[in-house]
Amino acid sequence: MGSPSEAGPLIWGHLILLLGGLVWALACAVMLAMKWKVPPVVATAPLLAHGGLVLGVAMWASSRPPVGADDPAARAVSVAGALSTMLGNATASVAVVPVAALLMLGGLFAGARGRRRFGAPALAALLGFGAAAMPLVALVLVGADMPLAAGRFLLYMVATVAVAGALVGAHPDDNSREGGLIATAGFAALVASCELLVQSSQWAAGLSVLTTIFASDKVPALAALTLEIGAVATLSRVSIGLAAATALVALLRPAADLTDEEMLSGNVSPSGMRWLGGALALLVPLVWAAALLAADPSEILSGLLAVDAH
Repeated sequence: MGSPSEAGPLIWGHLILLLGGLVWALACAVMLAMKWKVPPVVATAPLLAHGGLVLGVAMWASSRPPVGADDPAARAVSVAGALSTMLGNATASVAVVPVAALLMLGGLFAGARGRRRFGAPALAALLGFGAAAMPLVALVLVGADMPLAAGRFLLYMVATVAVAGALVGAHPDDNSREGGLIATAGFAALVASCELLVQSSQWAAGLSVLTTIFASDKVPALAALTLEIGAVATLSRVSIGLAAATALVALLRPAADLTDEEMLSGNVSPSGMRWLGGALALLVPLVWAAALLAADPSEILSGLLAVDAH
């Protein structure tokens, strides 16, 4: 993960976010199970922080290589360090998975009771199944790694069931609204982190092969590698897009109709701040989608080889 001076802070950053996120997510899951209306923007803060770290490091690493430098050796060393940092950081992003899983469990607790509606859960399930299918599509079309594809498929399918369950509850005055938004944001972070792991592992394997071939063959070999991994990366972006769409479904879904007694009592009163706290949770899928794009090292390598070709 780059030089030792860079690797240490990054490892500690991911570890601190993992441990702190687990404590935070456990507390939020317990409060959701106790019928508290935990604001989604608060519950998903660890997911947003972890995604922000991955995005920030990826952007910093991509800006490091002095592609215009005159010394090819210096460029190669700088690019190697940048790639190592970027790929190691992307791989470590998978530490967010247990945090996301805990938040999804809390969302499931919130949505599993009270008055139910099934339109939004059905739509979210279709989106989740689509996200789960993308690894299998990559396996068929470009021969992706079988264990990684099967593992992601099963993980996303289980997560989709949790998301659909979290969206079943639809009473306007319980915490099912918060639970659905928290679960879907967790789903988006989970999918994005797993796709980042796959993308970074493929690039690491491809680059290790690239170092063993002759210099004259590196440009066409890199072009072929970029094309192959680019196809998988496109499907990864489709996965995160479908997962992120479930959060939009959770935000826009209509609540169940009020009973005559509830309408007469006036106890159920929608709050603008409550809606805003849910809407801000959509920052989680946006940040993770941006991290997935920023952690693609193809632009760094293309720039390096373009300079060397001259």
